[in-house]
Amino acid sequence: MNKGTSQKLPLVTFQPETILIKKAGVELNLPSSLGSNADIYTISRVDGSAIWEQDVIPGQVKIQYRGQCSKSQPKKTLF
Repeated sequence: MNKGTSQKLPLVTFQPETILIKKAGVELNLPSSLGSNADIYTISRVDGSAIWEQDVIPGQVKIQYRGQCSKSQPKKTLF
């Protein structure tokens, strides 16, 4: 079972109220006037709301996913 993947992200910004993560997307051989596609993740450190914005066609088509983050409960260990 795949429980997730990990990868090094080029830009992670921790601000007092948010965490901002930007990840450059795959080049799609688009005209340079459109720029390059990218994913932007924003996580609120205040209320736990999360937004994932994905540029499908930069400047024209954007998909936005919304969700809620929560803290995991610490595991109880003997030592």
